[in-house]
Amino acid sequence: MGSEDDRCREAERARRIDEAFRRGDLDGLRAAVDDPSVVPNGRMPETIGSCLTYAIYHSPMSFIRTLLELGADPDGPAEDGFPPLIAALSRTREHPGAPARGDVVEIVRLLLAHGAAPDVRGVNDYTPLHMAVAVHWSTACSTVSRGCASAGCAGWRSRLISRTATAACRTSFHPAPR
Repeated sequence: MGSEDDRCREAERARRIDEAFRRGDLDGLRAAVDDPSVVPNGRMPETIGSCLTYAIYHSPMSFIRTLLELGADPDGPAEDGFPPLIAALSRTREHPGAPARGDVVEIVRLLLAHGAAPDVRGVNDYTPLHMAVAVHWSTACSTVSRGCASAGCAGWRSRLISRTATAACRTSFHPAPR
């Protein structure tokens, strides 16, 4: 473990990075990290994780779009089990320290438009369709199902997931995030 000064410097760095994400400040983010080339796909500090996923949790939509236009990988690393599509769908409800987002469907559409794999696997082997069903959101279900259809998700497993999720989405789910 490092010295108290080292821990304080790292905490200050993490605070600056977080503030840049929350403001959607690309120049500020590049200044806050040790190596500006890590934006948008390089290794961020452990407390931040994937650049795009952190932006999905904390940044304005315009910043997410900017990162994707800079080449952020829409299927980027998900050491935490939440690839970008699943991370976006997890934002339909408020969590401690993270208010719900009202633009989740727009984020999902943006990720799909930039090539996100709609059948990517995450925590507990969930796909984005599983997550859309889990959050009981019919709009997200149909958006991800259409993305899967247009991407040509291959194999019987993807077709089964899509059919099952589509059927589940037609039940008593609410039309928008709570």
